[in-house]
Amino acid sequence: MNDLSDAGGVAARLGFKYQDHVAASFVLDMIGDPNVLQVECETSDDITRIIRVSGVEIPEYIQVKTTDRDTKWTSKEITDRTNKKTESSLIEKSLLADKHQGNARFRIITRRSVNSTLSALLDPLERRDPAGEIATLAAKLKAKHPKTLSANGHDLSFWTLNAVWDVRSGLEYIEPQNLQLISRLSEQEGYSPSYSQVKRIYLDLLTERA
Repeated sequence: MNDLSDAGGVAARLGFKYQDHVAASFVLDMIGDPNVLQVECETSDDITRIIRVSGVEIPEYIQVKTTDRDTKWTSKEITDRTNKKTESSLIEKSLLADKHQGNARFRIITRRSVNSTLSALLDPLERRDPAGEIATLAAKLKAKHPKTLSANGHDLSFWTLNAVWDVRSGLEYIEPQNLQLISRLSEQEGYSPSYSQVKRIYLDLLTERA
């Protein structure tokens, strides 16, 4: 494999998006984690992955949002409909991706975090008290659109209890993490690629994604 001295310029010319780098991170996770079984892009949602949890295969529907504002995400922002006549709010669109298997998980990835009213979504599912703050939030979000149901009959309370808000501030955070993961995966296989080689591998992955 040849060294790549102009990797940064190549990336700039290809114009990779934030979502592409996020998708690449999930592909790399799949390579290193046997419990991540499949990653698909722009099918049911921006990204869909199949994960194994306690021996059960569960789809996780992932939306990537890059809306630029100076404020944190609020409950109003995620429940407001872009079209008053349709189920068009952010969380409704996320819920409606639930079309396949009975169990489901959801993930929203953003550059900016949420405010205190939504902070329960930041906690990993396994660390939550199902009767605590997340239950209060679930009731609140369901009340905004009580009739919205997925194809599997799940409502916004179900969405809340099975959703994670994942803050990834920008490419300056995601790309170095992905490059580091490629290096670690390579070392586990007995290889020690140079930085330029790692960069080339990453660009090849992004090209496949693009």
